[in-house]
Amino acid sequence: VEVKVVKADATGVGEVYIKGANLMRGYFKHPELSAQVIQDGWFHSGDLGYMDKEGYLFLIGREKEMIVLSSGKNIYPEELEEYYLRSPYIKEICIIPRQERIFGHLKESLTAVIVPDLDFFAKQKELNIREKILWDIETLGRQLPAYKHIMGFVLAREELPRTVLKKIKRYAVREKYLREEPKEQLNQDRNFSDEERLILEKDITKKIIHYISKEVNKPVYLDSHLEIDLGIDSLSRVELGLGLEALCKIKIPDELFYEISTIKDVIINVEKLRGAKAEEKELRPDAKKSWSQVLKELPPVFYLNKVKTDFNLLEKSLAWLFKCIFVLFLRVFWLLRVSGKQNLPRQGPYLICSNHASYLDGLFIFSSIPFAITAKMYFLGFQHIFEHPSLAWMNKIGRLITVNTSEHVTEAMQIASFLVAHKKIICIFPEGMRSISADVQDFKKGIGILIKELDLPVVPVYIKGSHYSWPRGTHFPRPHPIKVLFGPCLRAAELLEKKKDVSDKYEALAQALREEVLKLAC
Repeated sequence: VEVKVVKADATGVGEVYIKGANLMRGYFKHPELSAQVIQDGWFHSGDLGYMDKEGYLFLIGREKEMIVLSSGKNIYPEELEEYYLRSPYIKEICIIPRQERIFGHLKESLTAVIVPDLDFFAKQKELNIREKILWDIETLGRQLPAYKHIMGFVLAREELPRTVLKKIKRYAVREKYLREEPKEQLNQDRNFSDEERLILEKDITKKIIHYISKEVNKPVYLDSHLEIDLGIDSLSRVELGLGLEALCKIKIPDELFYEISTIKDVIINVEKLRGAKAEEKELRPDAKKSWSQVLKELPPVFYLNKVKTDFNLLEKSLAWLFKCIFVLFLRVFWLLRVSGKQNLPRQGPYLICSNHASYLDGLFIFSSIPFAITAKMYFLGFQHIFEHPSLAWMNKIGRLITVNTSEHVTEAMQIASFLVAHKKIICIFPEGMRSISADVQDFKKGIGILIKELDLPVVPVYIKGSHYSWPRGTHFPRPHPIKVLFGPCLRAAELLEKKKDVSDKYEALAQALREEVLKLAC
């Protein structure tokens, strides 16, 4: 058998031609088609590939599936899909070109239809599906040229349509998930089991579906996934739980809402909690429990045991010693500079809120604040990172309280409230994750809840150079000049004045605070 690669591009990729005694004579009773694919004894396979220096052939996709961007760049979707499947959170992925008009010009970019691995999400106790997949896509994308970056994605719950040879039917994926009609129009015809029909006929089902549909402002179906279809993240799950408690006159355990995924799950579990005489209970909503009431409750004992509010002389001395070491280390290797320390009140309670692009951000802030203030300051950190044995020793010295903010968002908010009651200062990164670039991402609504309901002053902070000190996708830090800038201390009323056009006060506070952080970056 002879094999050659023809019409190769600059990277050596071209169409694979095949010649040999075992080659077919043509397609049965299709002479015209045979003449198109067999010329001069060579079979034009339609496969794209390249030869390495040792003569091995590597296939990377089909020519007809190759994407040619408006920039002239070639994309081989199967090769790119295999790369992004390195994320354990992605079960299936189909990459499709999509055109959009930007500043009057049609621009083509890559969009992905992604089937998340819901079993892996459940195993990891991770609820924020879209956020986690975005994190992995951005992190993996850092290793690729810009034209190979996925610029948007759609989440799908069903397996992607495939041929009998298990190849993705790209035209079918595009038609099903990327058509112009609103998504809700695609879900009108549904086949229900007898069990599901019984559930749908119940009064409680109608009440719950009506309530949730009103809250999320979109149609709700029995099989709607809380996040994939309805956009209900971990914080919204808490608010959903509070609303259902008021509607159904029940107490919903916090952990329950982190174990369910669909509207059907919600209804079944609410029915169980209402008990055997559920149909006799009137479904007239009580006043929904407010965030103010939630924050007045103490966090569970497990988390209270993590919080230490009084320190002896030895512990204070060790904290002072380590702070001195960190300050010296960062000033020498990261050329740490600080501006605006006069804006920090000497006494708490108040919040310190900063942009977040590096693992070292907490250390930069800790080392930039006078010791008299750091002695009263606490950090909230991700449990899966800071409970690692190599970092656990820092928790007490740095007053770091670890919590899984995805699964235990209520507890995280109550911990903050507990610290406020003890006149402490809390440092929070409202983006919720490290940014993939130097850009400041949207602030989470939770920071607005804390500012408003606890009536907390807040000091905005910008860490300049943070992204370059330990960017996502790298395993080790690297020295880069850092400047920490503290803005003026602000109250909720001042922030709300800047966002009168935003009806949700929590969102308004989060947006206004982000803008204050951005001002410091200028």
